[in-house]
Amino acid sequence: MFFVDHSLPTANFKCYSNIYLAIDAYHRQEFSLPCVWKQTTFGYDGFGVKVCHTLDDLMTISKTTNNGTQECIIEDHVAIKKEVSVIIARNPTGQVAQYSPVEMIFNPTNNQVEYVCYPANLSADLQSKITRVVTTLSEKLQHIGLLAIELFVTINDQVLVNEL
Repeated sequence: MFFVDHSLPTANFKCYSNIYLAIDAYHRQEFSLPCVWKQTTFGYDGFGVKVCHTLDDLMTISKTTNNGTQECIIEDHVAIKKEVSVIIARNPTGQVAQYSPVEMIFNPTNNQVEYVCYPANLSADLQSKITRVVTTLSEKLQHIGLLAIELFVTINDQVLVNEL
């Protein structure tokens, strides 16, 4: 909710206490397929993420993740061109240093990061959009230290915050 509350661009999503409530919500047409299921804890670089094309895909999650009891997010499936990550550092006085984005290449079979390419192959316009989003997010969080921010670049060159 933080992203929405602070007008940070992200994919549409809904939170559920467990996969069973998400499946019930699907039957009530609260979301449609395809969608992306994400566990809310201990997920990273494709772990704890599943693209669901069918109801059977959602049902499989219930059998493989703590008996389906884990809190989750159901996200709209977004057509992405790239997934990138940026490290930003912020000190207690608000000074910020940002590293150039890296591009993450995922294995198409298991949806896990397979390669990280530095620097990401981005246009100057996309680089500028990413810098603005990452800087705004850092300011809104008022974090101190290092923060890794993963972002989607959509096929329409939108920049969406994916996860921290």
